[in-house]
Amino acid sequence: MKKITLFLFCMLFAGMAELRAQLPQEGTTEDGPYYYIQVDGKAGDPRAGLVFTAETDAETKQVRVFGRAKGDIKTLDDIDRRLWSFEKGGTMTDGDGNVWDTYFITNKSTQTGLDIWHWNDTAKSREKDIAVVSDFPETQWRIFPVTNGGENPAFHIEASNPITANSPYLHQGNNGWGFGLILETAGWGASAEKESWFRFVEFEDLPNLTVSKKEIDYAYTLEGRGSEDSERPDIAGQKITVFAKAPADTPITLSLDNDDNFLISPDGLTGMGGEVEIFAFPGAPGEYTGNLTVSVTINGETYTEKVALKGLSVPKIPVKTSPTIANSENDTWYYLQYPRVGVYMKDKGTGNILETSDRYGADKDDPAQLWKFVAVNDTAFTLVSKLGNQLDYKVETVTTNPGPDQTIKETNLVYSAATSDKTFSFKVRNNDGYYILQLNEYLNTETEETTIIYVNKTNPATNTEPYIGNGYTLYSGKGDIGNVIVFSEYGKGDYMAASTLEASTAGEPIWYYMQFYRTALDGNLTNITKKFKSAGTGGEVTQTPFDMAEQKSFLWRFEEVTIEVPGEGGEDPTTETKYKIFDYNGNAIAGALSDENHCELVEVTPETPAGEFALAPYVDGDNETADFTLQMGSNYLNDFGKTHVGGYSVLDNGCRLFVIKVETVISSIENIPFEEIDDPVVSRVYYTIQGIQLGKRPTTAGLYIEKSIHASKKVTAKTIYIVE
Repeated sequence: MKKITLFLFCMLFAGMAELRAQLPQEGTTEDGPYYYIQVDGKAGDPRAGLVFTAETDAETKQVRVFGRAKGDIKTLDDIDRRLWSFEKGGTMTDGDGNVWDTYFITNKSTQTGLDIWHWNDTAKSREKDIAVVSDFPETQWRIFPVTNGGENPAFHIEASNPITANSPYLHQGNNGWGFGLILETAGWGASAEKESWFRFVEFEDLPNLTVSKKEIDYAYTLEGRGSEDSERPDIAGQKITVFAKAPADTPITLSLDNDDNFLISPDGLTGMGGEVEIFAFPGAPGEYTGNLTVSVTINGETYTEKVALKGLSVPKIPVKTSPTIANSENDTWYYLQYPRVGVYMKDKGTGNILETSDRYGADKDDPAQLWKFVAVNDTAFTLVSKLGNQLDYKVETVTTNPGPDQTIKETNLVYSAATSDKTFSFKVRNNDGYYILQLNEYLNTETEETTIIYVNKTNPATNTEPYIGNGYTLYSGKGDIGNVIVFSEYGKGDYMAASTLEASTAGEPIWYYMQFYRTALDGNLTNITKKFKSAGTGGEVTQTPFDMAEQKSFLWRFEEVTIEVPGEGGEDPTTETKYKIFDYNGNAIAGALSDENHCELVEVTPETPAGEFALAPYVDGDNETADFTLQMGSNYLNDFGKTHVGGYSVLDNGCRLFVIKVETVISSIENIPFEEIDDPVVSRVYYTIQGIQLGKRPTTAGLYIEKSIHASKKVTAKTIYIVE
């Protein structure tokens, strides 16, 4: 029987400096050395990279051990609460008969040791052994390597005397546990579960001034922050952490070299610093760069740090921009989406009333749904479909408001003509930035006066004539929601089109947006953009207005499973196909769906399995649609209140779903290299998103890849949005 100490284990790997550097060295509480204990974690999981931190928990009143960001520090004590020393205690024998040294692990700030406490959480009807610190710790810890960690393995941390015998391994809990450290079974601790893998990073004293980038988001145009200049909508900020080893009242100076594009909030800090958010206020979509300079004077000496800033502003979907006017050298085709019902304008042929596309979204190659704008003069254009027809209108007698209050009246119906002398112009509806189409020089036949009138998507709920309920009319009310139009350029992929669902795997995912049909056709400009959004592990699925800045929270994939159904009366068993639904980070919709407005996401484990849904076409009356329903047990997914997602035992039109296939998942800007201040770019090469090299900088608006060659010969690449 051999004894393995931490020191001897280090010596076994004396030739592997990187590995040896990750092992904690034996020390004392008073003198260290001190380490961050960092969670290895799966890529993309919010727990990856967190470090053990001693904090008082308001719920349990215990000083618990939580996973917290290593760089999220505002005081010197914030650092000490993340630091731990390792002091030899005794020994323990593993299943193979090897004797290992065990250690007391002590927090530098609290001077208390890592221990275990059994939490009986009556509020949530659950029990769990959790990690705490105590004045007189009864637990010692064995540290041993992960056997399948490759060239740079992490380590497990095992309790010498666990409260629950089969749960000895430290594990980084998810947000359902407040990101606290919990104790788990061997199936978690001694497997490929990377939230039970840990690394030890030796503490090095921080400089007097530190400015670090922190969780920088891909910055897309947002609304509602209330910038002083309403003509310049602000974009998502970049969060920077400033730390200075200075007295509490010491001023920290922050300044920008590009005040036109960036704004600091707050504009000043004192003492230990804090978190600073940088906002951009662009006048138009595009990329913006600048430098943030941070200075602090400590004991008469000034310390200065610079950070390169980068922001990217791209319009939200729907795109609130006017289209390009076609000319003899340039045909730019667009889908014309009327968000009132989420569908697209469709040319039904010469002499026929215009109607909407058959489903939510567009057939991307259907010429009947593609339109161009041909200039007549500086302010007017004709509207021409790819079938060659032009937009016109005619007066017909129609019936509206069915029932006892029905009205029979003459109505201006929009239709397709082989040629037309009607011209249109762009206008902005009220102050919301959405465009509408105004018919120029419209003569009211009743008053014989020129009237301002707009192309309007009629409300199918109050028009039973099929070609009226699905069609377009002229309407004088400028603010009516039926006037709102969104221009989506053909081939740019920024249209939202219902798709056929395909199953996929985690290794080769096919991503979709999910949306309820009833919510999408609500006629409310907020509701029509609502898609399924993930709140992460332990959170709920909600219907939330789509925001490209948080695109990954709206992504879902469907995994196909085959279920064997036992035969009845001696018949052979049959099989049934069902689907598991996963978010971008691998959380699944839970395997229980109650009859309420609640739909939970779980990290898939034997105790919390993924739900298995039966998928069936939605039948509208006698017609089977291309949309579908998802059923688990006796309940269907339903659009509760057009805000929640929950289970409902009655199959109604609130259960009708469709998906939109996502062609491009936007990367986070944190994965895009920043241009270094002292290493400027000397040349650039441009590519399409598909990787096709272009001869020069693109002049057509859209997303592109820009490869930069720096003065040092270093090559970097990034995704950019180019404005025409």
